[in-house]
Amino acid sequence: RGVEYYDMPVVRSVVSQAASDNYRLDSIIQAIVGSEPFQMNMKGGEQPDRIASDEPQLLPALATAAIARRESP
Repeated sequence: RGVEYYDMPVVRSVVSQAASDNYRLDSIIQAIVGSEPFQMNMKGGEQPDRIASDEPQLLPALATAAIARRESP
């Protein structure tokens, strides 16, 4: 979503916190992540739909091409 008028107090707070550290990128990120809107927007406790495996995942087109190469004489 975009920034709305009601976000301005948080925006000013982020700018103020970043200014105290010479607007370093890490201070901007920390101020944003620490802000109440960011914290309230996080979804907790959700599990991913799939579990990551050690095997690399191929894009469908690449997988199809790999199968076709194996099947050709």
